[in-house]
Amino acid sequence: IFLSIPFLPGQLITLTVFYSQKTLANQFEYILTSTKEWNRPLQLASYIIKIPKDKQLTYLSLDYQKMQSQDNYQIYYISRSDFMPQENLKIIWKE
Repeated sequence: IFLSIPFLPGQLITLTVFYSQKTLANQFEYILTSTKEWNRPLQLASYIIKIPKDKQLTYLSLDYQKMQSQDNYQIYYISRSDFMPQENLKIIWKE
């Protein structure tokens, strides 16, 4: 995914990205550590992880603040401010 969004220094923008991808294994990794190249943290980062109820989450690399059941999903909410990730978001589940 490549996005080019010009904005002025000091200008605040909000970007919402929805991402979905089929996986070949029971794991997923979303790259977060590229923020190190920016030499500044993300002011606010929010992630919503939806796991089908017929799967069992076995590992989530970031602590979540809230979990809820909705329809056929377990939903995990992760929110960070002044976030400088030291690792990527990793999710592992079993069938």
